[in-house]
Amino acid sequence: MVEEMLQQVAFSGNFCYNLFMNDNCTPHGLYSDLAPQLRGFILKRVGDKALAEDLTQETFLKVVAYCNKGKDCSYPKAFLYQSASNLVADYFRRNEKIEIAPAEEIENEEPQNDLNAQVIACLLPLIERLPSPYKEAVKLADLDGLPQQQIANRMKISLSGAKSRVQRGRAKLKELLLSSCSITNDCYGNILSCDSQ
Repeated sequence: MVEEMLQQVAFSGNFCYNLFMNDNCTPHGLYSDLAPQLRGFILKRVGDKALAEDLTQETFLKVVAYCNKGKDCSYPKAFLYQSASNLVADYFRRNEKIEIAPAEEIENEEPQNDLNAQVIACLLPLIERLPSPYKEAVKLADLDGLPQQQIANRMKISLSGAKSRVQRGRAKLKELLLSSCSITNDCYGNILSCDSQ
C-alpha cells in the first residue's frame, strides 16, 4: 500500500533527487532503501515491532501526502525522521496510561510521616485564632483548595486582594505555629521533629 502511495508522488521534483542524488528514483527503491533504517529508528523508541512497522508506513504516507501538495521536500530524509519523531510522540500522548491505585490500597496505606499529620491537626485550632479576613482566606485556599479567583469572588474582593489575604494569613499562621512549637524539617520539607514550647 505504501509503495502504491509513493507511486503517486511526483518523482520528477527534488524529493527523490535529494534522497539519492541521482534521477533513478522508483517508489519501490525509495521505500525499500529507507524503510529499514526508519523502522529501526522508530523501534528504538517504541519497543514493539508491529507498532514500529505501522508507524513507519504512516510516516511514509504523511510524507507522500505532504509532497503531493506541492510543498517543499528539499530535505526528505530529515523530513522523514522528523515526521517519525512526531508520530512517535503523538502515539505516546494518545496512549498515555495513568494507573490509579484502587481505593482499598490507598485507605490501607500507612502514613509516611506521622509528624506531618500531627502538625496539620495542630494547625486547625491555630487557623481559628487568625483575624477574621485572614482566617476565611486561609481556610478557602488551604483547607477547601479553592483557586484564588474563586476566593476573591466568595469574599467579594479583587483577585489581588484575595492573593494578599491568603499570603498574609499564611504568614500570620506561620508566626503562630512557630511561637507555639519548635519544628525541624528535612530538605524536602518533611517534619523531622515537633516540640511544644
